[in-house]
Amino acid sequence: MAMPAPRWSPIPPGEGLLAGRFTAGAGYRTWRPHGTCDWELLLTCAGAGLFAGSLRTGPGDLVLIRPGTPHDYGIAPGAASWDNAWIHMLPRPGWDDLFDWPTEPVPGHLHRTMPPGREGRELRLLFTAIARDAGSPLPTRRRLALTRCEELLLRLRLAGGGGDAEGRLDPRIRLVLDHLGSDLRRPASRVALARLVGLSPSRLSHLFRSEVGSDLTAWRERQRLQRAAHLLDADAARTVAGIAGEVGYDDPFYFSARFARWAGLSPRAWRRRPRLAPSSRREPAGHIVGMTLPPQTGR
Repeated sequence: MAMPAPRWSPIPPGEGLLAGRFTAGAGYRTWRPHGTCDWELLLTCAGAGLFAGSLRTGPGDLVLIRPGTPHDYGIAPGAASWDNAWIHMLPRPGWDDLFDWPTEPVPGHLHRTMPPGREGRELRLLFTAIARDAGSPLPTRRRLALTRCEELLLRLRLAGGGGDAEGRLDPRIRLVLDHLGSDLRRPASRVALARLVGLSPSRLSHLFRSEVGSDLTAWRERQRLQRAAHLLDADAARTVAGIAGEVGYDDPFYFSARFARWAGLSPRAWRRRPRLAPSSRREPAGHIVGMTLPPQTGR
């Protein structure tokens, strides 16, 4: 059964993000069964957190939650506190690849750790600057917060585990990614791609999954559909058929079916969806946020 499409975000109307930091005590839990329509990024600064009942985080751990993923997180059992910085964001067009983290230990929850040393310290300071600017009464400062957020995601893409994350990719897979990403309309023939990098199709499939963490076909379709979603939001005058062709689908009806399966909405319904609810409104029924619950609360 398809999950209901998320329609709510805590981000104020007309803004691109909301950010902050807090320390949770014993029993703290956030529960949003329908998730939100934005991406949420959380950094554990001290203590320990628990996501979806199985992903435990410590200092320096980052968790990125996809739109529509149920939110079930809080202080980890046995921890005295959980100090975390958080960002809810609505991405600008062109951010698609910045959310393509290779590790997804729990469905909808992408995970990585802060790089060590100076780079990690600078990224933590960037989190602080984002929260400060997002809360400013000045519109220009709030726009700067979203720009800083893009910088944060770009630097996380470059830095991971003490080196250039992209540089650690097998050069043959990096060539495949560059080849596919340069034109979303280009056919993704495994035979042709394998010939491009001097591998057999089966070896390419195995190496791609090992390096990227996803099947080549699934990765390719996700890139196309994410780009289509941004185009649908960015230009209301562009036809669905035109967008389908731009991201590599010759048949707009097939595109619409694949988009609906991925997003939970048809392309036209995606355009009509409420982007944000006024910040003064209460959360949808079933949302429990920032509650201190008994440690043995069931799910």
